[in-house]
Amino acid sequence: MSGVNQRFGERLRELRVSGGMSQEALGKAVRVSRTAITNIERGNQGITLDMLYRLAEALSLPPRDLLPPETLGADNEQVRALVGNARDTKLLMKELSTTQPGAGHGAKRRGKGRGASRTDGN
Repeated sequence: MSGVNQRFGERLRELRVSGGMSQEALGKAVRVSRTAITNIERGNQGITLDMLYRLAEALSLPPRDLLPPETLGADNEQVRALVGNARDTKLLMKELSTTQPGAGHGAKRRGKGRGASRTDGN
């Protein structure tokens, strides 16, 4: 998996452990298995925007606190690698830009709406 998934997983584990929550308990709170949490924490499994919000709620944190610090203000390619698809990326970038001044601005767009070809290999 990508480096950003691994950094996200490390951040998730750090926050989960510091909050005193087991993988089992976090999995139950977000409706996935303990194995899925293990895979996310190892960077072997990406997440959706919905999962980002469920994880944040389970840990009683704002979603942006789960993101590795170096991804805040990152371009769309780094965030897309984390959350999985362009639609989720746009929503997340909008969320980040409203919670951190300047974040999400200046990111390059690929294509012009529906049907545009993707150049990221997906």
